[in-house]
Amino acid sequence: MIGKKYPVLKNIEDLRNRYKVKIIEDQDTGKPQYIIKIGNIKKKIYPEEVSAEILKEIKKNAEKYNKNIKKAVITVPAFFKEKERKATIEAAKIAGLEEIKLISEPIVIAIAYGNLFKSKSNKERTILIFDLGAGSLGISIVKINGNEYSVLGSDGEDNLGGENFSQKLMDYFIQEIKKKYPKLNLGQGLLFDIKNEIENIKTKLSIEEKATFKVGPINGNNIFEKEINIEKYIELCEDLCKKCIKRIDTFLNDYSLKKEDINDIILVGGATKTPTIKKNIEKYFKKELKNIKGDEVVAYGAAIAGNFIKNLKDLKIL
Repeated sequence: MIGKKYPVLKNIEDLRNRYKVKIIEDQDTGKPQYIIKIGNIKKKIYPEEVSAEILKEIKKNAEKYNKNIKKAVITVPAFFKEKERKATIEAAKIAGLEEIKLISEPIVIAIAYGNLFKSKSNKERTILIFDLGAGSLGISIVKINGNEYSVLGSDGEDNLGGENFSQKLMDYFIQEIKKKYPKLNLGQGLLFDIKNEIENIKTKLSIEEKATFKVGPINGNNIFEKEINIEKYIELCEDLCKKCIKRIDTFLNDYSLKKEDINDIILVGGATKTPTIKKNIEKYFKKELKNIKGDEVVAYGAAIAGNFIKNLKDLKIL
């Protein structure tokens, strides 16, 4: 929501439900505001202020290793336009940062890729970045030629991400709980516990063949347990995976590209740990994906970019 006016926000009810927070319009600025409760006091805050608090915490942690940090490289989604970028810079200034370099996430991912998989031949390479985060999908194509990086195109979907996969599991386990306890009233506390356990299940199923969902006490002192295997998880999320592949296919067609034009594919974002995502993308492109840590690649690329900027090395971002 950062940098956007309230009236242009899509699916505002979905945002309210997803983050369990009240979102209103500031009548003076037209910007969205969250209403949060700190103790017994209600407070209105802008998205920039939320972002600033996150940046303050990151700055605080970084200063354990390097005192008095004033400069930063901040990555932003490829779809961020001028208003979103300005709002991000405002958040950084609130957090106490003075010199800020904003770089598009696909660029820093490409920089990390270029550093990790240096080619002896210096040939131009075209990579596709598939970024499936908690609440959105981003697809970008970046061309690398030596130290020159250029984004050929970016596209995405605001309402397709890890939260959708979580909701599939949520619906499934709530249905199973209701089968066993038909008269059970699902209060906010129990729903919160179920959601937390869903995240644990997703993590386990990213590395194991099966996992046990456990929540309680419910309906007295009962503990509800239900085993789920990877096959069931894939079945529940099949339509979401198909939607992801369709987005890639449409994206390539929009930019008049063939699968064969893509040298490598990089998966980024926590939701790409969903096992069937990788399998379906490898099947679509008929090639193995590079082994790269999707959780760390953005920070790694930003650190390299920061080093280039600090030492005034030749780094061209087009």
